[in-house]
Amino acid sequence: MRVTLSRQRQTIQVSLAALRSLSRIILDDSIPDDELRARLFAEVPRDELSACTEEIGESVTGKRSDPFYGIVRRHGTLRKFSPAFLDALDFIQDADGEPTACLRALHVLKELNAKGRHKLRICLNGLHIPAPQANCWRW
Repeated sequence: MRVTLSRQRQTIQVSLAALRSLSRIILDDSIPDDELRARLFAEVPRDELSACTEEIGESVTGKRSDPFYGIVRRHGTLRKFSPAFLDALDFIQDADGEPTACLRALHVLKELNAKGRHKLRICLNGLHIPAPQANCWRW
């Protein structure tokens, strides 16, 4: 797992460095449009850019693109340790006014944990959860 995370970090760093280099050239108004492509590939060679694009593909559109799926995959561990974690911490709102959606959700989780309930049966109206994911909420 450490090796995978290290590789992902390295891929992201290389891709961000390429994006930064390309962005500077694209945003430079002194470079004429007809020279732009040549300057871009001079800065980041075509094969390197192609490799970056290939390597970040899954992070942008695949299983790693939405953190929700990572949470679902680790549900057992999260469910096991979250009650103690939530009991140990008090979450408070910085500003005056209505509690944020996140704080309301944490309050609901604390109540469910106190009652020993594991199924979340609340109205999901107003929450921006894609339909396939909304069916997965089981605490």
